Amino acid sequence: MTDVARQSSTLLIDVSADRLHAYMRLALPPTAGLSVTLEDVLAEVERRGILAGEDLSARAAEFVQSVATAVAAAASGESAPPIEPVLLAQGVPAVEAVDGRFEPNEEVLGGGKPCEQADQVDYFAFNTIVTVAAGARLGRVIPPEPSQVGRDVYGRELRPRCARGTAVQIGSGIVTEGEGAVECLAATPGRFVERFGRISVDPVLEIPGDLDFDTGNIDSCVDVHVRGTVRARFSVQTERDLYVDKVLEAAHVRTGGQLFVRGGVFGNEQSGSIDVGGNATVHLLNEAVLNAGGDLLISREILNSRVTLRGRLVAPQSTIIGGTLYARCGGEVCVLGSDAAVTTPLSIGISVNVLRHIRQREIQIRTLQKSAEQIRETLKPLIANLKRLNPAQRERATELMARADEFEFEVDRIRTEVDQLRAQHAPPEPATLLIQELAHPGVTLTVDAREVALHDRLHGPVRIEIRPVQGASEVVAVNQRTASVTVLPSCETDLNLPPTEPLPKEVSQEKPHDVVDRPPAA
Repeated sequence: MTDVARQSSTLLIDVSADRLHAYMRLALPPTAGLSVTLEDVLAEVERRGILAGEDLSARAAEFVQSVATAVAAAASGESAPPIEPVLLAQGVPAVEAVDGRFEPNEEVLGGGKPCEQADQVDYFAFNTIVTVAAGARLGRVIPPEPSQVGRDVYGRELRPRCARGTAVQIGSGIVTEGEGAVECLAATPGRFVERFGRISVDPVLEIPGDLDFDTGNIDSCVDVHVRGTVRARFSVQTERDLYVDKVLEAAHVRTGGQLFVRGGVFGNEQSGSIDVGGNATVHLLNEAVLNAGGDLLISREILNSRVTLRGRLVAPQSTIIGGTLYARCGGEVCVLGSDAAVTTPLSIGISVNVLRHIRQREIQIRTLQKSAEQIRETLKPLIANLKRLNPAQRERATELMARADEFEFEVDRIRTEVDQLRAQHAPPEPATLLIQELAHPGVTLTVDAREVALHDRLHGPVRIEIRPVQGASEVVAVNQRTASVTVLPSCETDLNLPPTEPLPKEVSQEKPHDVVDRPPAA
């Protein structure tokens, strides 16, 4: 056996997945007569192409000494001490770039709080729409910090995901002073806006009456304030916020920011559509279709509407009857369903549709893993007799090993995709639903993938959540007065069914769930 073959069969070098650490270990348990020298270790390091560091010789000598101790113990019949893998080489990780940031002047840009009364909360009294005077000092913009290239144990470059940090963009209505961390001042009076890494002082597009044939459709890049009603079949699109003082009829609305409707939303058999990037605050929803990237704050009722929320449902005095409602982060409602047992499904937590997409990815992972394992099992006898293979057989074995590696790389990619799906669509904390007064028969509650169909009245105040019960996850109702816990009969939703719709589009940047703007005073 040649020296190289002996070293390869006796010594193994394991390189971590990130290629930042290389460890040496023995391929087999130490036995009498086994000899590992410093030259063997250094030769194996050179053969594997590991970049030698200043302390490589010292670490290699440490490994050789531990092997010699274990071999001596084995030769004397004693129990050989374990030989721990020794770190031979260590790379330098890449340093990611740091985005620039805006440090606000809290004296100028500090927000307000909601007005709480004895029996209700006035959500329109939130004072987070900040107006500033010309010359007001808004804060400082800190520039981004650059990235640094790293090196792996082979001496190859490890490049960061992003070479440069994103700088804060300074939009219209702002002037700067100084260099580096510049001071920002308002050039004109207006509303201060910080969104998607951009700061500006923006004006508002105001419609003095109804949005109808006199105005036509609206496509705006600033806030829109409709003093009257948005009539049916008209379209309003804005990259910012939309304020409607009266009623929103069966129109087509798309906002990049938030939506405020002082009156109701009447969709006329769900013929209109509303897509909101942030929070939505309305009086009532009737036969409407609403998708929001944040919370829905409603003061009266939701009737036969299709609602999808990435935030919370905030409806402590409202009734929900019919339609479908999904609130990723849970929420609060007064009454669910009606005495007529109208079918009223309400879901919280990670969406069943998303879970079905994840289940499909997991099936792909299992299939690829099985294929890779079958290839490696087939190749085991060939690898054991590598010298007896002719060149064509060796080439075929190499191709099959590369194929198995490709399957495993694809498994890692799909796992990363699954992790990203869970991170994007799972709520930041376990979702719960607070029912203040009553849930009627006909209501179906889904928490993550567990489904509860109510056949009897459920009296509040109770909080619906998932808890471990005797080693299993169960949907429970926690009485808010007595703290008693009732396990609700539930079943697992069938996730092996195909998804009913594509994955929902992600909001590019979500606002915190407790941040709600209010429309300007009339």
